[in-house]
Amino acid sequence: AENLEFTGAAVPDQNGAGIRFQARDLVVRDCYFHGNQRSILTSPQRNILIEHSEFFDNGTNDGLSPNVGVDRAEQLIFRHNWSHASRKGDLLRTYARRNYLIANRFTEEIDVSGDLVQFSVGGEAYMFGNLLEQVVSGNNNMIRFAPQGNEHGDLSRLVFVHNTVVNLNPTDNFLLINAGVSTKPTLSNNLFFGIKPLAGDWIQSGNVLLPIEDSDNVLIDPLTYNYRLQGAAVQAIDKGEDVTGLYPPLQDFKPTQYVHPCRSEPRVQQGAQADVGAYEHSSLVEN
Repeated sequence: AENLEFTGAAVPDQNGAGIRFQARDLVVRDCYFHGNQRSILTSPQRNILIEHSEFFDNGTNDGLSPNVGVDRAEQLIFRHNWSHASRKGDLLRTYARRNYLIANRFTEEIDVSGDLVQFSVGGEAYMFGNLLEQVVSGNNNMIRFAPQGNEHGDLSRLVFVHNTVVNLNPTDNFLLINAGVSTKPTLSNNLFFGIKPLAGDWIQSGNVLLPIEDSDNVLIDPLTYNYRLQGAAVQAIDKGEDVTGLYPPLQDFKPTQYVHPCRSEPRVQQGAQADVGAYEHSSLVEN
């Protein structure tokens, strides 16, 4: 499915979907889903690729139907998308065994009761270069891992690298992870605003945690979701560590960063060390 708009899908059973898919492999590219009960409704399958697409105002206002939902696929690649302002559901909910979320923008923008991202039954999960925003009256969970049980045993792990997280809710839990997941999450080179201290037994390196008030002095324009770094962002520029060993294990993977709306560009290191967060600072972009 490419270059298509899906809107107004609704049925009495509350599961009207822009795309209902029950075959093996699905590719969605450059599509716009809005105003549906479900944007995508899938049955268990093999591989799903969703890229350069926007998801807005989908769901049934019950907190149960997500803006984007993926059933028990073997692999989900979700990259360079924008999921925002759902009808009270999660911005992305996935049951896939392997999940690769690369350079997306997840923004609540309004009062949403769901999680930003939920890996419902665990699995292998890589989040690289994403932008995440939670509003003041959010759900208290930005990411939830295996809330319905850990179906994948020792395979289940979360690797969270080079993301920028803006939390406007002081009571929020950034990450809620099922106690049955034995592998501790790995968090590296992330830029956090307004979150509680990270758990001491998580695997961590190169993360920067700042109060929400500092976002105005570090990011170009947080009110419009421009999370690129200012030139004066000394807290983040050249403060990262070498994380090449944590890159998603995808063939020919190269780091990218999100370009609004629903595009991407290569992430190219500018200094002696990587910058922290989803963007490398560039004076050309700032000016």
